[in-house]
Amino acid sequence: MGPLQLLVCMRRFNSILVISVLLAISIPCAVLFIWQKSFFTSKVSILSSQKTKITSQQKNKAPPENSKNKLLKQLRAQFGPDVKIEIGESNRLVSIRASKEFRFQRREVIANEADAIRRAEEILGLLRDEIGIRPESPLSEPVVRLTENTALVYFQQTLKGLPVAPFGQVTVQLDLHGGLNRLDSDYLSGLRVENEISGVNNFSPPSEPMSSIVWVAREYATRDNPSGKYAYQYVSSGVQVVIDAQTGVILFQKNRTKN
Repeated sequence: MGPLQLLVCMRRFNSILVISVLLAISIPCAVLFIWQKSFFTSKVSILSSQKTKITSQQKNKAPPENSKNKLLKQLRAQFGPDVKIEIGESNRLVSIRASKEFRFQRREVIANEADAIRRAEEILGLLRDEIGIRPESPLSEPVVRLTENTALVYFQQTLKGLPVAPFGQVTVQLDLHGGLNRLDSDYLSGLRVENEISGVNNFSPPSEPMSSIVWVAREYATRDNPSGKYAYQYVSSGVQVVIDAQTGVILFQKNRTKN
C-alpha cells in the first residue's frame, strides 16, 4: 500500500470514528430529550386535570353564608318566607318586618295585656342571642298598648337596676292573633359604666324630682363595646336635663316643648 492509499484510508477511518462518536453522543441525548418531553407533557396534563377538578369543585361548592343570610334563613323558618331583617353595626338584630301580604297564622287571640306580654316574651325568647340580650343587663317589666288591630309591647334595657337611656328599647308589635308584625331594637349588648354614683354631695341638686338612669351618649352607643354613665335626669320648665351622677356635669339637655 502506497503512501497515498494509506493517507486515504486514515482519513476514512477518522471520518468513521467521528461519525461513531457523534452517534454515540446524539442517540442518548435524543432519547433523553424525547423522555423529558413526554414526562413534562404528562405532568402538565395531570396538573391541568387537577386544576380543572379543583375549579369544578369550587364552582359546585356553596359559598359560605354570611351572618345576615344565616339569620334570615332562621327567621324565615320561624316567622315565614316574607320576613325582612336589618342587622346593626355590631352584627346584632335591629329590626324585623313582615310584609303586609304575610301574617303568621296562629289560632290564639290577643285579648288583653297579659296575652300580649306572654306572646312578646315568647318571641324574644327565640331571638335573645340575635338581639344580644345579656343576663347582667335584662329587660324591664313591659308596657303594653292595645289598639284595634295590633298590640305594642315595649321593653326597656336596664343595668344595675337602672333604665338605660336614650337607647335600650325593644318593641314588639303583634297582630291580634299573636303574629309578629315587626320588632325594633336598639339594645346595647355588652354595655358598661364608666363612672360611679357619688350622690348629690358634689353639686347642688335641682328642686325638680330626679330619676336615676344609665345615660349613653350617641357616640358611645355605636361601638362594639358601648359605654355609659350613671346619671340623674330631670325636667325643668320643659327642658330635659341629664347630669353626671359623679361630677354633676351636664351630659345632655333639650327643650322638649319645641319640635
